[in-house]
Amino acid sequence: MILGQSNPNDSDLHFEIAYLLVINWRLEDALEFAAMAVNANPEVPHGWAIQAMALDWNGDPAGALAPALHAKSLDETFGFTDAVLGEIYHDLAQDELANTYLERAVALLEASRTNVANRMLAYTFRVQGKMFSDIGDYESAVDYYQRAIELAPSDTYWAVELAMNYRSLQQPDNAVQVLTTAAEQNPQDPAILFEMGRTYRNNGNDERALEYFRRCLEAAPDYIPCLSWLGGLQYLDGDYVTAISNLERAIELGSTDPEDFLQVGHAYIAQGRCDLATPYLQEGYGLAVQQEAVNLQSQFLTHAQSCNLTLYSTSQVTATPAPTLEATPQP
Repeated sequence: MILGQSNPNDSDLHFEIAYLLVINWRLEDALEFAAMAVNANPEVPHGWAIQAMALDWNGDPAGALAPALHAKSLDETFGFTDAVLGEIYHDLAQDELANTYLERAVALLEASRTNVANRMLAYTFRVQGKMFSDIGDYESAVDYYQRAIELAPSDTYWAVELAMNYRSLQQPDNAVQVLTTAAEQNPQDPAILFEMGRTYRNNGNDERALEYFRRCLEAAPDYIPCLSWLGGLQYLDGDYVTAISNLERAIELGSTDPEDFLQVGHAYIAQGRCDLATPYLQEGYGLAVQQEAVNLQSQFLTHAQSCNLTLYSTSQVTATPAPTLEATPQP
């Protein structure tokens, strides 16, 4: 990044930096360097294509489509653009069109086996693997992820997705092996550390899970999944003070997991603080209703009874004018 800032006219360099930033989930920085790549040479597809990839990974596939199509119009033979369009169309639920672009990407990139083309081809295989995973064909997904690894073993962004497929196939040892290798390559990647913790938690090894969730937060203090899962384990251990701290931070940063709200609410109830529990129980119950989490809804209602609270979902409040939620005075 330092080199890129001092070479504003080097489009290829900015493209490489932006790509590395995307696959390490530093998407705001990636968009900055993608814009620099476009400004350095707007007549080549590289900057436009990596801008599209960054936007798509940032959750905006519709916004990513325009720069991707522009990149395609600039050079029909730049296979990376086809791979990006494949992922965008998959995220837009147009898999038939996505497959057309991905097949073309493979054909173009296999014809140019440079190191850069190999990394782009690995990305293409990863997108194809993700498509199989999303329809529940985990074995086919694993095959494509393995092909990606062979081409670009040092790019670890695929590790989390591959581990999730192994877990779906009831192969936790393979999941741990993949994540361990990835963590050795990229020990500060919070997504890898989180997935390692989640895998150990699902296998009943809470001690190792806690270790990895803490390592995750050392690397990225505001990483919501690790705050949520670490707080959840602390809650289950009865360490309510620490659990509340982590879970409230997760909620403050944007967590919409109703279980986070449930655990904070119950932790406050355990401390005799119904006044502090009330807003978490109310908001969390609304999320549980929206997400149709029936089991969690019943747990919210049970905990609310401890404080003599009546919980309303948003739809209930809209349908029936209901009083603002307040704690019922104790007799």
